[in-house]
Amino acid sequence: TSKKLYFTPKVRAPILALNHVSVFDFVVACAFFNPSFMAKYAVSQIPILGNVAIAAETLFVKRTSKGSREQVKRNFIERARAIAEGKFPKPLLIFPEGTTSND
Repeated sequence: TSKKLYFTPKVRAPILALNHVSVFDFVVACAFFNPSFMAKYAVSQIPILGNVAIAAETLFVKRTSKGSREQVKRNFIERARAIAEGKFPKPLLIFPEGTTSND
C-alpha cells in the first residue's frame, strides 16, 4: 500500500492567500495548486516570466493607476465567481504583501 504524502482538500478554494517571502513561494504554489495569479503589471514585462504569467491568465495591476486598480478589482470578483461556479479551473492566488522587495 502507498501512503499519501500530502493533503488534498475535498473542496477547492476560489481564492488562496499565501505569505510571500521568496521566489520559491511561486514555485511551491504552482506545484501544489496550479493557480492563476494576481501580480503587478511589471511582471508581464519580464522576458519569459511575463509570457508564462500571461499564459497562466494572471490578473495584472498597475499599482499607481486608480483605473487599473478598479479594473482588477472587478476582474478579481468575476474570476472568484467563475472559479466558485466551476467555470474556471484554477484557483486565484494572491500574495497580500504584494512583493518581496522594498520598491
